Amino acid sequence: MAAAPRHRPTVLSSSLLAVAAAGLWVSSRMSWVGVTADDDKLGALTRSIDGATWATETTIVAIVLAAAVVAVLVLRGVSQQLIALVTVAAAVLAGIRPAALMTSPVDTERARQLLVTGAATQKSTSPTGLTQWADITGVSLQVQGPLLALAALLLAVVAGLVVAVRPGHASPASTRFDAAATRRDNLEEDLSRAPESERVLWDALDNGIDPTDTTDGADTTGPTPGRQA
Repeated sequence: MAAAPRHRPTVLSSSLLAVAAAGLWVSSRMSWVGVTADDDKLGALTRSIDGATWATETTIVAIVLAAAVVAVLVLRGVSQQLIALVTVAAAVLAGIRPAALMTSPVDTERARQLLVTGAATQKSTSPTGLTQWADITGVSLQVQGPLLALAALLLAVVAGLVVAVRPGHASPASTRFDAAATRRDNLEEDLSRAPESERVLWDALDNGIDPTDTTDGADTTGPTPGRQA
């Protein structure tokens, strides 16, 4: 029970990353930009561009965050810190487009290009966005989508920094096992170097090693007793 507080930041960070991944994924499916246009053949049109189209990296980073949830729980130490730093960097880079959209006028030309090429509907061979001759009469920011994306990415940055500053450590049971195995290896080496040393003999007995057993580390190049021709 004493080890629980040590892992609490890791569990909290993984939970925040899971929420951030879900929030970013939902945001990428929401409408970010609304477009009104006038088409000579179709008349007045209204179209929308979702987050995954306006900022394609949002979907990728959402998957990265989901993978980071597992990695943060499984890894420890330096490996966990590296994953955390990669997560923070990905979240910061993914925040550039939604931040720009929130703080600057909507790029009309970019909106037109995404709709005309069919990128907004993922149908390049049969676009249902806008025709080449349509005139865009207005663009509007749908603030909920990019705002949710920024909130999710900020959450991911906070979670990543927490893991980077306070990474998890190996469990006490695992640490004790590794230490015991290392101690036994060292004692076996000491026995081979100084088999008559009383200190080494007593240490070996205390750690469950039989100092009279010379089968480990014995010279295997000679004949084996009982198996001579």
